[in-house]
This record gives sequence, C-alpha cells and structure tokens, in this order.
Amino acid sequence: MNRIRNIARWLHKVIGLFTALVMTIVCLTALPLAVRDELTLASEPWRMVDNPAKAKAEAPASLLVQEAARATGWGKPSALTMGPVGRAAQADYWQQEVTVHMDPHTARVLHVQCGRTGTQRFLSWCMAGHKYLWLPHQIGRQVVGWSALLLVLVLLTGLVLWLPRRWNRTLLRNGLTLRAPWTMKRLTWQLHNVMGFWFFLPLLSACLTGMVFALPWFSRGVYSLASGGRVMEDYTLPPSQSDSALPMASVDALFEKVKGDSPDAQQLYLVLPADSLQSYRVSVVHRMGSYLRQDNLFFDQRTLAELPATSPWGGRWRDGTPADRLIHATLDIHEGRILSWPGRLLMFLASLFGATLPLTGFVLWLRRGRKPAIPVSRGSR
Repeated sequence: MNRIRNIARWLHKVIGLFTALVMTIVCLTALPLAVRDELTLASEPWRMVDNPAKAKAEAPASLLVQEAARATGWGKPSALTMGPVGRAAQADYWQQEVTVHMDPHTARVLHVQCGRTGTQRFLSWCMAGHKYLWLPHQIGRQVVGWSALLLVLVLLTGLVLWLPRRWNRTLLRNGLTLRAPWTMKRLTWQLHNVMGFWFFLPLLSACLTGMVFALPWFSRGVYSLASGGRVMEDYTLPPSQSDSALPMASVDALFEKVKGDSPDAQQLYLVLPADSLQSYRVSVVHRMGSYLRQDNLFFDQRTLAELPATSPWGGRWRDGTPADRLIHATLDIHEGRILSWPGRLLMFLASLFGATLPLTGFVLWLRRGRKPAIPVSRGSR
C-alpha cells in the first residue's frame, strides 16, 4: 500500500507541475463562459422585449426576413432565430457580421448590431483560451486535450493520496471540512486537500467531456464503447435533392411545418439556403440552455422533405441511441447544464477552485521539506 501511495504521490507532483499552467488558464477562462448567458443579456438589453405577455401573436417569419432586409439593404439573412418568450427575434448576416434584433410580434427593428460588442469579444477571447490557449487551433486543441488526459491522472492520484491510511473520525473530518485555526499553512493545505476532494467529480467530468471535443480518437472510442462497436458518423450537411427548377418553399411554410411537429419548442433557429444546393437547417430547442434537448434537422429547400441527418448531433434527440445521447450530452455535462442552474453553479465553483489547485499544490511542493502544516492528518496524505 505504501508503494502505491508513493507512486501516486510522485505522479501527482510531476504531472501536476507539468500541467499547472494549462489547468489555470482553462479554469480561469471557464469562469466568464459559465455565466455568458447572463453577461450577454445584462450588457445587451436589446435582446429582450418589453411586455411580451401583451402581444397577441408572433409575426410571420417572412415578415421578419423582410424587415431585416429593409434595415440592412442586404437581402435575406443567413439565419433567423425566433423565441423564447420575452426575447427579441434576430436575423444574422454572417458575412457582414451584422445582427438585426426585432420585436417578434410586430417585426419592429429594435437594434442593428454591427460587429461584436465588447462582451462578445471578451467571451470569444475567453473561449479561444479555454479551447486552444490562444495558439493555432489545431495545435492548441491537442495541447488542451492531452493536458486534460493528464489532469485525469492528477485527479485520480490526488484521490488516492486523500484516502486516509486509517479510517477514523478525526482523519475523515479533517479530510472533509475546513477547520480553524486559519493560519496560512493550514488554509493552503485545506484548500488543496479538502476542496480538491469536494470538487473531484465536477473537475473529472469536465476533463473527460473536454477530451471528447479536443481529441477525436477519444470521442470515437467513447462512442464505440457505448454503442457496442459502432463507428461514429461525421456531422455533415445534406444538400437539397429536388429538381432545382422547382420554386423555393417559403420560410413561413417551413416554420409552420416545424412548429406543427414541435409545438412546445422554446426556440427555433433557421439557417436559410445561400444557393440552390443547400438545404434548410433547423435547430429546435426544447429546453433553453440545453444542448442535449435540441433537434438538428434538415429540409429540402423546395419540397420541405426532411433529409437524413448524420452523427450523434443530427436528427431528433429523442430518437438517438444511448450512445448518440451520451455524445450529444457531453456539452451539457461539461458546462453543468445537465442539472440546470444548480449544475452551472457547481461547475462555476469547480472552475474557481480548480484554478487555485495548481497554486496551492505548488506552495505545498515548495514546503515539502518542512514540517507538515496539519500534523494530525499526516495519515491522510
């Protein structure tokens, strides 16, 4: 048992020092991303609509497209977002980086946003650091992905070191609670040891789900294991298959078709075809803030026939296999959205304390030759 603990201690120290910078950056940049919805709504009041309950009906989708084109002079937008209740509809022009926000009931233009706001630029900067450390995308993604794998080892070896040598009330209490006196040495040890234990599972889930996005071989392996050996399909955009001589179906007809199939949907995101080959792409959000409870559908732009979707992210989420749902749920798990707002709060706190673990671990390593700060808990380390 002592040999196992010694190996775990050595791995925990070496790998922890090697990945300290990456873990600190990833955790710190995760903090504003965890509350990006609230930051965006607070800094961009034009996204909300006054007195939505007094409105009788939603404006036709075609009228929203028409008013957006009139406000910009650039024709039909790239995408149209409608819902939820109380939110402005928005028409996005991707090439021009312009978004038109409109009252969803009257189609009145509320705000024309040119380029990104300061909040959006800040969140994009945080996302770049979180996903690839502001390095070239392919290089940074691999660095973050492999660092997440190493951090899994750090967390597991930390759990081994946390386990008391002898199970008694005193050792268990010191391993689970922050206790006075609040000296700097004692606080440093407790923040690393005690808080590391309480946030072990959230940090472990964040590392594992982060690897799904950063390392394709890992996501394919997880899918194959969960599906009994099936190969995960790539996400592709199917083209329209009808005769190009046929007239294009109206966006109103598409809206009515999708809304009829999903009357309780809280938000619809419609990507409009840019040429005669592209299909309508529709994201149907059944619960705001959830990426899992979302359908990603494709329709022929002329006949509105539904086209086959690929990958775990395509199609209706309820129709997916258990393996599809597992992969589809990774972002919800990563951000804690799988547990609604309590889960988001948990992941926010996990990121906050996760950013302190490399610092407290480094301080403890510097004091490795000194007398332990918590003599009574010597057996727990």
